[in-house]
This record gives sequence, C-alpha cells and structure tokens, in this order.
Amino acid sequence: LYTIVILLRAIMFQVIQTMSSSGRAVRVCCLLLAALAIAVFPFGCADKEPQQRQAFIEFLDTKVTARKGVSLPDLSREEKKAFGDYAYHYAILARFQKTMSEEAARNARDLLALADLEDIAAVAREERSFRKAANEAEKLQKRVQELKAKADAARANLVQPEDLIRAYGAAYDKIVTVPAQTSAEAFAAVNKVFTATLDLLDFINTHSRDLEISGKTINVRN
Repeated sequence: LYTIVILLRAIMFQVIQTMSSSGRAVRVCCLLLAALAIAVFPFGCADKEPQQRQAFIEFLDTKVTARKGVSLPDLSREEKKAFGDYAYHYAILARFQKTMSEEAARNARDLLALADLEDIAAVAREERSFRKAANEAEKLQKRVQELKAKADAARANLVQPEDLIRAYGAAYDKIVTVPAQTSAEAFAAVNKVFTATLDLLDFINTHSRDLEISGKTINVRN
C-alpha cells in the first residue's frame, strides 16, 4: 500500500509539471486533486484482513472446535461482517454439515426400523424393503464420500495464512473429516448387515421344504 501511495504522488507531480504551462487555474486544480488523492487513498483502503482473521480464528477455536458436539452455530449478521471474506470459509463447513444431516435424516428412520426386526418371519415379509434399504445404504456411503470430496476441493482453493490454517484445520476435522469417515463406515456396515440378511432369506427360500422357522430359530426337518 505504501508503494502505491508513493507512485501516486510521483504521477500527480508529473501531471502538475506537465500542465503547468496551461495556466495557474489548472495548476491549482491539479494540486487540489493530488492533495485529495494522497489524503483519502491510504485511509479509504485500510487493510482490515488481520482483524477479520483474528476474529474468525477466535470464533473457530471457542465456538466450533472447543464446543461440545458437532452442531455448528449460525453466523449472526455482525459476525459475518466481522469475518469479512472469511465468512465464506465458514460456509464450507456449514454447507457440508447441512447436506449431510439432510441425507441421513431422509433415510435413517427406515433403516433403523428394519434393523430392529428380529423375527425371521417378519424379516421375510419385509424382503423388498431390505433390498431397497441395502441399496440406499450403499448410495448413502457413496454420497458421503462425494460430499467430503466436494468440501475438500473447496478447502483446497482457500487462501489462508499459517495461523488460520491451524484453527480452520481443527474445525474442519471435527465438522467434516471425522463425521464423513464415521458415517461412511456406518453406512457400509449397514449395507453388509442387510446384504447378509438377504443372503439368508435367499437360502431360506431355496431350501424352504427342508427348513422349519420358529421366531428367531431355523431348524432342519428330518
């Protein structure tokens, strides 16, 4: 910024010297213009980034990383203003969490309901639901991986000083990395359980004449 101001002063000096032959009135106008530019320019372009970065780091450390649970607080209008362009960095975290929650909520109830079935006959009656659930669990696992990759790509494009990289990295791991890994593993496990259940139902259907089912028990007929 200081270099720009020096250049501006030099340019204005040259303009004044060049136009000095055009009359005293023009020279006075140029002097006023130069004075106005030199006075206003440095103050009008004051760098607020350090203050914005410090405010954002403090927010991440105290209200995200140190906060119990993984629920992100919404930014107030004042906080968005205080963070400046860093509010976009926070939006990456918020967007990932919001989309993840929506995806899980859309299917979690049905998956949990099927997981609670213990009676083999009841499971057999819900065979179509199990096939659909196994497919949905596989899709959810891939969806989580896609959301994580999208968040990672957005983060890779961010320009952050070293002190912010530390604070943002800790928050990112808590809000994105760990939940994504945990969710992907959970959906993969659900898919395996439902797939194994379907394999059992296929076996029962194939050998129905040789098997006798009672509650949770399968007996082989003599």
